[in-house]
Amino acid sequence: MRFACSIFISLLASGALSQSIGGPRTFPQFRDMAGLSGNGFPVLRDGKTGINGAMSLSTPIAYVLETKRVVLGLCSRSTDRTFRWFNTTSANVQSSDGTLQGMFSLDSLGSRIAITHLIVSGTGDSVQHLQYQLPISAEQTGDWTFSIGCHNITDRPAANGDDNPVEDSKLSRSFFIVGTKECSRESYFTLGLGGTRWKGFFGSYTLPLNDSWRAYGEYDTFNWNVGAATEIRVLGKQAFVQAGLVRGNLATWSVNWVF
Repeated sequence: MRFACSIFISLLASGALSQSIGGPRTFPQFRDMAGLSGNGFPVLRDGKTGINGAMSLSTPIAYVLETKRVVLGLCSRSTDRTFRWFNTTSANVQSSDGTLQGMFSLDSLGSRIAITHLIVSGTGDSVQHLQYQLPISAEQTGDWTFSIGCHNITDRPAANGDDNPVEDSKLSRSFFIVGTKECSRESYFTLGLGGTRWKGFFGSYTLPLNDSWRAYGEYDTFNWNVGAATEIRVLGKQAFVQAGLVRGNLATWSVNWVF
C-alpha cells in the first residue's frame, strides 16, 4: 500500500497541470504555505504536532493546532525548480516569493479554534484566518474529523492575484469545510469544499516515507502540489523542514518552528 501511494504521488508530480500563478483570481500568495493548521507541518487529531501527523501545503486539513502552542513559519516559492531564499531577484526579475505565518490556538465551544496572521509581501501586506475543529468524536464519524473555517476573514485584497490598485481589486475571503480521515499506517486522506480561493473541492493525502520523513500530495483546485517534510530541533524546540513542488515545476520550501 505504501509503495503504491508513493508511486501515485510521483505520478501526480510528473503529470501536474500548469495553470498560471499570477494574474486575475489565481491567488498567488495563497498557493504556497497558506497559513492554516498543517500547512508545512504535520498535525495529529488531538492537535499535537509530530512527524506522524497529517499535513499539506496550501489547503486545509481538519486537524486544528492544540491550545497553548504557537507556530512560526517562513516559506519561499521560486519561479522555477531552483530552491531559493525568499523574495530574491535575478536580472531585475523576481525569482522567488515569500510568506510568513504565525499561528496559535484557543479553547472555544468545546473544541479548538486556530488564529493565523499571514504576511504575504515584503511590504507587510497581511491577512488573517480562523479554523474551528468540530467537537465530534471519531467513533461517531468513522475515523473522520471535521473542521470549518474562513481564509482571509477581514476580506483584504492583498493576495487576490489581481494586478490592480487595492481599491479596485476583487476580494478573497474564503469559507471552507474539510474532513480528514486517518487511514492505516499513519496515513491520512483529506477532502474539503471551499469558495473563492478554492473554487470547489480540494484534497490531500499524507503518508510516511520512513521513520523520519513524511510525504504529501494535494490538489488545490488549480494544480497538484507535492512535497516531503522532516522534523528537526532548533534551540531545543520542535521544528519542521518541508520541500516540494507547486504545480510540478515551482520549487518551494518552508520551516515551521513550534513553541
